Amino acid sequence: MDSYNLYWPVYQNLEDEFLNITHFIHFDDNQLNIYSEKFVDLLLRIWVEIESISKQLYLDNGGDIITPESEMYFDTICIDCLEQKWKLSSKLVYISNPSMYFSRDNCILYPLKKANKRGTSGSKWKRAYQAIKHNRFNNFKQGNLYNCINSLAALYILNIYYKNIEYELGNEKGVNNFDLLQGSKIFSIKTCKCDSFDGKVKNDDESIYIINYTDSFIAKWNENNILLNKTLIEEIIKDSKFIDELNNKKVSLKDLYDVTKIQNIIGADKYVEHLKVALRKSNINNLISNQQFHAYLNKNNN
Repeated sequence: MDSYNLYWPVYQNLEDEFLNITHFIHFDDNQLNIYSEKFVDLLLRIWVEIESISKQLYLDNGGDIITPESEMYFDTICIDCLEQKWKLSSKLVYISNPSMYFSRDNCILYPLKKANKRGTSGSKWKRAYQAIKHNRFNNFKQGNLYNCINSLAALYILNIYYKNIEYELGNEKGVNNFDLLQGSKIFSIKTCKCDSFDGKVKNDDESIYIINYTDSFIAKWNENNILLNKTLIEEIIKDSKFIDELNNKKVSLKDLYDVTKIQNIIGADKYVEHLKVALRKSNINNLISNQQFHAYLNKNNN
């Protein structure tokens, strides 16, 4: 999609212009309210991009066509629709550029929080834009570092969702090398990872990408896990202690799925021996050593 992406190159240019300011101003907590004509200029141009890309994302993801187009409001309609789908207000972005010396709290941004609201309920950078647009002279001070970097972070997130890239990561090495910057020179993202081999994920609304096992690995895992359990049961029902308890009616076949009860009958060490045999026969250890991962956007519906 990048070859047809009209938004990402513009975003990169805005980033470069923003970064160029660090050659003249030391970016730290004390400078967040510093304002300038350059910040005003960037804020206005970033806004134009946010408005355009949010409308395109809205249409690309099932939003109703609204006519006249002037009434297809980018925030209360478009971003609000995307908020309902993807919980954009919870998505977290880190400021990770080494030329910016903000405290930890000021390096953690939720730039799209309240971006679907208007007036005093809207995000601070949105209110700043509206104020500057309607009266630049009286509201010039709102064209500051804080509002500029938060609006740029909002545009960063929207660009990531617009690109909509899924990554085949291969093994753990690929997971560790996953690009958290996603092409940015300023920001990085948060990810969450699958909780178990069956691909179940405890979703983290702050994360922009989910790292999970591939569908083919999950299918093999489920298949081999069934074989593992079947083989383990076959080993246990051949165990002499289990057979004695079964003949004495102190245990039934349905108890084969009660690990604690089986261990109490045949002993924990013997259970482990049977498990090792089942693991070898099911070849599950080899499968685990060849885990395969992919990364996909967190859209809260996976």
